[in-house]
Amino acid sequence: MIIGHIGVAFAARWRWPKAPLPWLLIATMAPDLWRGVIAASGLNARETNLYSHELPWSALLAVFLAGGALLALRDLESTFVIGVLVLSHIALDMVSGWKPLWPGGPNGLELEHFEQLEFLIEVALAWAGLAMLKRSSAPRWIVGWRMLALLVAIQGAYLAMSYEARPWKTRCIAYPLAPCWTHL
Repeated sequence: MIIGHIGVAFAARWRWPKAPLPWLLIATMAPDLWRGVIAASGLNARETNLYSHELPWSALLAVFLAGGALLALRDLESTFVIGVLVLSHIALDMVSGWKPLWPGGPNGLELEHFEQLEFLIEVALAWAGLAMLKRSSAPRWIVGWRMLALLVAIQGAYLAMSYEARPWKTRCIAYPLAPCWTHL
């Protein structure tokens, strides 16, 4: 999930207008950003997901980012929202991915195997977030249809680039209502 997280940040900005949008965007993407940082250390994909997306580590990341927000913003409400948004990333990834919630804990629903469904969910989250943000004092360039088109293009490009990187080769383009792994 990529643009779904961004949609959640937009919705949070509508609900908590004092919270700076850049902080909200960083918060919703923090586990993925952190995974990129620790992947540079040479850890394998399983370990990077462990230290970025499992609840104990993502909770620590939420506390760390909220602490930075408190120091920078001096606003308790924004700080709390930023911490919660880090954890919202894990909740959304439990829908789209198969990462365990904690070591030995439950895994996600793995909707990434149903790419069209995952794509629709992400577009819906991005659209809903933009629709909410449009009702706030956000700049027009952020809430216009061009932003939604850009986000949809980003998600589409990600899916296209991940075609070979994902563990299954056959995509579900030919079988839109079946999981991708059933047509190997």
